[in-house]
Amino acid sequence: MVRFHRSKDLHGLDGIAYSAPGCPQASAFQTGDFYGSTTAVLYREGMYLDLCELDNHDTEETCMRLHFDFAALLVHELAHAAHAAAYGAWACEVPFEHRTMAEAGFEWEHYALGGLLRTRLGDGEQSLAEWPSASTGKYYLHEGIPIWVQGKLPDIEVQWYVPFCSVLKLFTASYWEKVVPIHGAQALKVSKEVGVRYNVKDEGYTTSFLPREWDENYGDGVPEHCYEDDDGYIHLLDPADRWQGFEHLRKIDGWLLYPEARWFRFWR
Repeated sequence: MVRFHRSKDLHGLDGIAYSAPGCPQASAFQTGDFYGSTTAVLYREGMYLDLCELDNHDTEETCMRLHFDFAALLVHELAHAAHAAAYGAWACEVPFEHRTMAEAGFEWEHYALGGLLRTRLGDGEQSLAEWPSASTGKYYLHEGIPIWVQGKLPDIEVQWYVPFCSVLKLFTASYWEKVVPIHGAQALKVSKEVGVRYNVKDEGYTTSFLPREWDENYGDGVPEHCYEDDDGYIHLLDPADRWQGFEHLRKIDGWLLYPEARWFRFWR
């Protein structure tokens, strides 16, 4: 059984805080027997209140992104609960498929979404960080949060803008009734259209940089399956990879159409 609780302060729970650096949002801890038959998932009360306070002045996109962020957070924590139920409440999480980091919640995000979902406070801008994530690993290690890391973490990571179409599809009935049963977890993937490189400090904090082709660091930190354009943005080499989870949509002159939604377009 999994119980959900709101919490005003998560700093005292084993010193563990998930999500954005400096902004603890959720933490899972075991309260039952060894096999996790009772697991409590705590989430930051502010996230819940933000949803409650949405009104007609907020845009449809803002509402959907906040709900998406909150839902992803809860399932992230359920991944830890599932690990506890399968391996025991005190079992260490192990790396998957020769990863250099081990964290069940982030592993689920990578499997389902294609990376780690980040929602920026203030404007609600969302990005998807590659997993394993250098910023997450460095932040966890700096804060003393338990995490298994192998080797030296890189100083650069790529984060992808999350286009609204990747969020909107989650709120259409036809998507869950017709698309997910056919494509399974692949249908959840976020479309990776535009990526940005970030310098990662030892504390896990990041600063973006867009080197131009004449700069010395123009090619630094570009993943093998990607290329950089003249403005320093990152793109996937295989155009088909950008459309993960969107094979079921019609594309007309760069526009996408959902059966139950208005016309819309990618962020860029």
